[in-house]
Amino acid sequence: MVRWKDRFLRLCAECLVDSESLACHALSSPEWDYLLDVASRHSIAPLLYHNLANSDQRVPPEVMEHLKKQYYLNTIRNEVLYRELGRILEAQRDAEVEVVVLKGAALAETVYPDRGLRPFSDIDLLIRKENLNRTEDTLTKLGYTLDAYATPRGFSKKFDYHLRYINGMSIVELHWDLSLRASIYKYTNIRPDALWRNARKSKVAGIDVLIPSPEDLIIHSCIHSAKHRYSKLIWLYDIRQIAERHPIDWKHLIRSAKSDRTARSVFYGLLFTDELLGPILPKYELNELRPPIPEIRLFTFFIRCDSFSIFNMAKDMVLRFLLIDRQIDRLRFLVTYPVVSLVYILLGRKKRTLRRIREGTVGL
Repeated sequence: MVRWKDRFLRLCAECLVDSESLACHALSSPEWDYLLDVASRHSIAPLLYHNLANSDQRVPPEVMEHLKKQYYLNTIRNEVLYRELGRILEAQRDAEVEVVVLKGAALAETVYPDRGLRPFSDIDLLIRKENLNRTEDTLTKLGYTLDAYATPRGFSKKFDYHLRYINGMSIVELHWDLSLRASIYKYTNIRPDALWRNARKSKVAGIDVLIPSPEDLIIHSCIHSAKHRYSKLIWLYDIRQIAERHPIDWKHLIRSAKSDRTARSVFYGLLFTDELLGPILPKYELNELRPPIPEIRLFTFFIRCDSFSIFNMAKDMVLRFLLIDRQIDRLRFLVTYPVVSLVYILLGRKKRTLRRIREGTVGL
């Protein structure tokens, strides 16, 4: 979770927007070390290197060397992933299966000036569900195997929205839907068909392919950052970059968020982007999505505060509740959440016990 009061997080955010902002901060060696740690945890080290290398800032040589190393390591990792993505997209094209490239692979190539600036660890692809078997066959021929532990085929096809395939260090997340129907997002109305209709042609990994529209990129970046409780600054910077690189139809975006029942997730994503990285849309547009003031205060309080583990479940329940748009769905959530949480706890204990039995560590 983002430590909002962390001076160094805000300093990193300032540097992403204006690299000259470091001029007024005299940092000691331990402070530079901590800033580098924050940059690494929030996946923005390559961006910091890019901004500082193109500025007149006097940064300690060892700091620049560390950031430079992170940038080149990420560039190499991304090149490997894009080479693999190119193989998959070519095979899908030969099989006449249409694909939308999602998340990091789409953002790094089409939103950032250098695709080595945006770290990502796996390849996310959206296909139509009727093409799932053909795409699985394609991945199998390319050497991929299903990660049955993370995404059991039978359960995932019925209740989940993706399957995970692995080939060495390469991971492919194969989506046919955009949200888990058995989680909080069952209260949303996110429709893959709308994303397909709005998708735009672009070149990714040297292949002509579809990516989400800028409006859908922002909406799903907001949903993703909310799902992970804003734990990485890079997800908010994605939102800013999309808005800077593409003309955004804010009225269409707001209508889509309301009809998808993701208005609150989108509002908080834009609000926190505004707070840390500067405004990207007019206030009157943001007000179209604004929840009641007491809700905003409660949500931001729980996001910003650190909590002991004993309170984490209660905190998570409040945050999930406040991200639900409709009152009737909130009532359903209050009825079902305690039961679901108890089941997850019991299943979690059972899985840990089974794992310890397999490892021979029971009773140790």
